Amino acid sequence: MDSRYRPLLLSLYPAALVIALVPLFDPLARTWPFHPGDAGWRFLTLSVLIDNGSTLLAGLVLALVAALLLDDRRALKRMGLTALILGVALLVLVAMLLIHTLLLQRDLDPALRALDFGITRRLIAGILLSLASVGLGLGARRALAALPERAPGNRRTSDRLGGIERP
Repeated sequence: MDSRYRPLLLSLYPAALVIALVPLFDPLARTWPFHPGDAGWRFLTLSVLIDNGSTLLAGLVLALVAALLLDDRRALKRMGLTALILGVALLVLVAMLLIHTLLLQRDLDPALRALDFGITRRLIAGILLSLASVGLGLGARRALAALPERAPGNRRTSDRLGGIERP
């Protein structure tokens, strides 16, 4: 990597963090005050968390690209593991949303069955986000295996953007 790009690529880490975490304040604000004993509150919380999954994934993609371009093996490994954990967590959220949907469907007025489309959309989005996240995690693991090993005492062995060996 050309050293001219390094400061810009390093600044992608905090940008990715902001992209991923700031939208998580929305579920907190929308579900406050907490009522975990209420099925409706749990349903709303699960829906909002799944709706914000794409921004989490976007931040993770940005961080993974930065780590790959910087040859940052440690960050690539951590981001890959984070992507895998996010994928599993999204699958758990989808399962919980499905269970709550089935439980609440019995009590819904037939006039409110129009909510089915929104629920179905969230379930499909959650599954797709989960698959994309697991794919990112596995891709990061493969990219990590393809990166050249560091020489002892040397931070990087090659320049990813230009292909020029570092002295």
